[in-house]
Amino acid sequence: MGKHSTGDEKRGGVNFAYVSRVALALLLASAGVLAVVFSNIVRQWEAAGSALAMSFVTPGKSFAIGQVAYFGMGTDTPRGIDITELCSAIVVVAPLLILAALMMLLKRFKVSTVLIALAIGLGIVVVANLLRMAMIAFGWDRFGQQGFNAVHLGYGSIFALLAFATGILVFLRLSFGKKRIAR
Repeated sequence: MGKHSTGDEKRGGVNFAYVSRVALALLLASAGVLAVVFSNIVRQWEAAGSALAMSFVTPGKSFAIGQVAYFGMGTDTPRGIDITELCSAIVVVAPLLILAALMMLLKRFKVSTVLIALAIGLGIVVVANLLRMAMIAFGWDRFGQQGFNAVHLGYGSIFALLAFATGILVFLRLSFGKKRIAR
């Protein structure tokens, strides 16, 4: 063996580089499962972030209690949006974490590339969902129940689906890395 390490050396029959990949895969998969199991806590974090986003597009004060983001506090029309399981980014975050865990088990994927891709993909999904909540609050504040229905069931849902798909595609594209031209 030369001076340079390939990361595939075995010490005592154990491939430590692969063991670390398995440990990382278990950590990512556990995070995905725990996000679902403790979704009530995650949705509270989402409500807090949503309230912050709502504060930029609606009058009055915004804050969160539990999984409900309140806005328009101190105005004539205070309202709250309950972040339910289906309105949460968890529906995409958990599968992305589990997919990243599976990729960790395949030596074809570079660990740092997958983790960077995961951070970017998750960022897109989470920010998009916060923007969707702000859009719903804005529509409800400006146009009443019709605005809420139009954004929540229409425009906001289309936006979320496109953004979630973008987050997944960006994650996959970045995870596979750059194409190499065969010579």
